[in-house]
Amino acid sequence: MNDELRAAAERLIADWYEEYRGRSQVGIPNTGLVVLEIFRTAYPLDESDVITPGGGQVRLLGGRRANEIIRRFLPDARELGTESGRTSRGTSEAARALAVRLNAIQGIDLADGDARNELADAMQHWIVGNPISDYYARQRLKPELGLNLGSIRNVSRTLDAARERGQAGPLAQHLVGAKLQLRFPELEIPNHSYSTADVQTGRGGDFMVGDAVFHVTVSPMQILMEKCAANLLDGFRVVVVVPESARAAAQQLLEVQGIGDRVDVFSLEAFVAQNVEEMAGFAAANYRTKLRQLFEAYNARVEAVEPDQSLQIEIPENL
Repeated sequence: MNDELRAAAERLIADWYEEYRGRSQVGIPNTGLVVLEIFRTAYPLDESDVITPGGGQVRLLGGRRANEIIRRFLPDARELGTESGRTSRGTSEAARALAVRLNAIQGIDLADGDARNELADAMQHWIVGNPISDYYARQRLKPELGLNLGSIRNVSRTLDAARERGQAGPLAQHLVGAKLQLRFPELEIPNHSYSTADVQTGRGGDFMVGDAVFHVTVSPMQILMEKCAANLLDGFRVVVVVPESARAAAQQLLEVQGIGDRVDVFSLEAFVAQNVEEMAGFAAANYRTKLRQLFEAYNARVEAVEPDQSLQIEIPENL
């Protein structure tokens, strides 16, 4: 493949990515990778080549396939999440759009399989070398913390820093996991990646301590309330942990479900902050140590299971 054709291929994939990048941080790059993989053996691309029956999902899209493709170009790449955008509506639209652009490449109708392979290589290489590499290289979260701030405010600022980067969900899950780990050192608090669905692990929720099931979310929805109802039927106590800004909404959804008086709803900020204060004995001299321990436990949990290590928190030197 000549340099001019390679440059044209890279422009095509770069323009497509720029248009759809806001739909899903991981799902859009992976959509490009798998559609290009299909393009190697299928031309012209029909919708049935790239979209599953029913139109809801992109064919082949998932962490395992994405990892295989990425490691052709980046052998030491970390694992991506197991879902990698498969169920996002935005990825289906992006896949259709990319198929149209690939079919419209000038002279592609005269190209053989080898030529399509070279084009696919060039465009997949661009995806791995740009959005995927950028994803791996992002810096850690840097919340503006202060020992002169209230403990709830420090947790709130940590959540805000994650929210600005679209990482509030995984941060909330692992922060609660770290809190439970420190509070109950004699117990083994399970640690799963954020993209791992409860059903895949047989879990009743994000965490279980004693006979209580904990659900952690930044966006409470009706499906969660149905899970809570199922937990109650199974004889469990149920705790829902959400940001303070979502607490009223979660409570209202529980009321609609008819279980509002049987499920406890805690604000994430207070749930975590109070634990730190209690472990510190409400003593300023101990607060610094316990806050650092919380973030260290959080970072260790992220390091163990998450492909995106930028979820880790940059712990200030003054802690």
